[in-house]
Amino acid sequence: MAKTINKWKDKNWYPVKAPEMFEKKEIGDSPAPSEEELVGRTIETSLRDITGKRSHNNIRVKFQIKEVEGGTGKAQVKRFNVTRGYIRKNIRKGRSTIKNTQKIKANGKTLKVTTYAFTVGELHSSQKKEIRKVMEQEMERQAEENDFNSLIQKMIFGKTATSLFKKAKEVAPIKRVEITKCEIERGE
Repeated sequence: MAKTINKWKDKNWYPVKAPEMFEKKEIGDSPAPSEEELVGRTIETSLRDITGKRSHNNIRVKFQIKEVEGGTGKAQVKRFNVTRGYIRKNIRKGRSTIKNTQKIKANGKTLKVTTYAFTVGELHSSQKKEIRKVMEQEMERQAEENDFNSLIQKMIFGKTATSLFKKAKEVAPIKRVEITKCEIERGE
């Protein structure tokens, strides 16, 4: 008869902390046989769990553990996204929805960013094209002006979306602009 081995007895639980932009708050615990095996693991949580604000309930943030120091995993943002329900709530009949996906570089790291612009009324295709162009230029300007961590922080907390909104409303009436997804490309 084969002897069963309980692997959970050999594992310890290690706390994982968020980066400086989230005030190094603890975002969870991860089991591992040793500290070295924590590196590379991911933890996903809602922004509300970190900030405590109800308005951040629709934003999911995925962290990746980059290093372990003193038995605590230190994580960095790997990606964030807005929930599908929130996006669908903003789409309405008789209004245009403009989606734009682009890659930008910030401090040598490549980010794939998806933005949505929700308009007040129906727009012509030339207006949609112009809004996409304006949003791409503004995202590139933001990437040039900010370092990587401050850019991610501004995107997560909506400051970049506000500047995109201000630029896009010069072209046509816009109700809302959201950065719905940002992912750090592999190998970065």
